Amino acid sequence: MRLFIAIYPPKELIEQIFSEVTAVIGKNCRFTDKSQAHLTLLFLGDIEAAFVGALTKKVATISRTQQAFDIETLGYRYLPSEKAPRLLVLSCRLNSELAGLQHQCKSLLLSKDEDKKQFLPHITVCRFKRKPRKLMTVHHRSEKFKVSDIKLMHSELLLERAAHHCLESFKLAH
Repeated sequence: MRLFIAIYPPKELIEQIFSEVTAVIGKNCRFTDKSQAHLTLLFLGDIEAAFVGALTKKVATISRTQQAFDIETLGYRYLPSEKAPRLLVLSCRLNSELAGLQHQCKSLLLSKDEDKKQFLPHITVCRFKRKPRKLMTVHHRSEKFKVSDIKLMHSELLLERAAHHCLESFKLAH
């Protein structure tokens, strides 16, 4: 099973994000399904079904030790770069609470050799099949949203996109 740990922003923020982007970008990209727009806290990769129970217990332990916190959205950017954009994302501030939660997940859930990538918190808004002729600037007013839970997600790869299914949601301590 292809698994990841995610934070899902409130629906009102997702609606705002898609409204901002659609007004500028139009239909020049393949939009993320609004119900699947999330911030990936940690990608776990392919996990055998037999290990999901133990993994779930570890995520539950993490959630009990982590206080709810706020995340601030910053602005839109193209990834991996403006020269070769494949994604348009909404970046989020890597505050101490988010960095701590991500580090705790990495420490408990991955071996030391796995996931050496730098954590860049963001919400993927759309994907480009080919480089746009002109990169558009999308304006965003910074918003904060409360993170009160994290989700263990199963990602099923389909022909055109991935479908995400929540295996379990974990409330953070208050």
